[in-house]
Amino acid sequence: MAMGNGLSSAHNYYVPVVASPDSIPNLDLWLKYNTGYTSEDDETTASGNINDNDRLKQWDDQSGNNNHALQSTEVDMPRFESDDNSVKFANRSKYMNLTSNIIISTGENFTAIVRVKLSDISNTHGIFGHSGNDFFRILTDGVGFRVKIEDSTQSNWIESSETLSSGSYYIITLTRSNEDTGNLTVHVHGGSFNDKEWDASENATDTDAFTISNIGCESDDLLNLGGYIQDILIYNGTALDLKSRNEMYEYLNNQV
Repeated sequence: MAMGNGLSSAHNYYVPVVASPDSIPNLDLWLKYNTGYTSEDDETTASGNINDNDRLKQWDDQSGNNNHALQSTEVDMPRFESDDNSVKFANRSKYMNLTSNIIISTGENFTAIVRVKLSDISNTHGIFGHSGNDFFRILTDGVGFRVKIEDSTQSNWIESSETLSSGSYYIITLTRSNEDTGNLTVHVHGGSFNDKEWDASENATDTDAFTISNIGCESDDLLNLGGYIQDILIYNGTALDLKSRNEMYEYLNNQV
């Protein structure tokens, strides 16, 4: 879908056209807000019969790749939060598995976008990952972020005076660009932040292959997220620029 203004022929006025995530190339995973949820009792968002606090066993991928997020163990299932139609990863004890691992090749550009609200900031929160050497996390006290890609090498983004807060939704974007050099950046949008590049002086790089198999934790049931997720987007082969990030902020914020 192109950006721009759409003309309404019936009334001869312009209405804004907002780019959707699938208008950007290489969308590998799209877990969409309030879409494709299935409870353990087979209630769905499509049928409108999911109730507050219902356990969720599936969150359907909207990218066309059918890489759904699944959880078959009842005690590990996240829950539906009716206050804002999010997926609640409560008590840092819930997580989901992807149907198939996402494998981002060595030197491949990528972008991962998560719209998330933390229940508290006193703990480390795993957002997604695969193992102790493949993960993206929010650091204790909301001071920043850490990523490991394929090995024990850490990239850390820590601000001296800025922190995330509990109770606010943030759109967090992890990007790798420039392929051969593997430049890594983190941007935060929401609360008091407007597309803020977190710890811009970090100048992190990592060209290694990145595997993602879990959401809501770093690896199966380890360093789980305590909070709420509304959207996850992963582009395997595309590094979103400022214009594309702003388009996604507009799209995601227009959903709620």
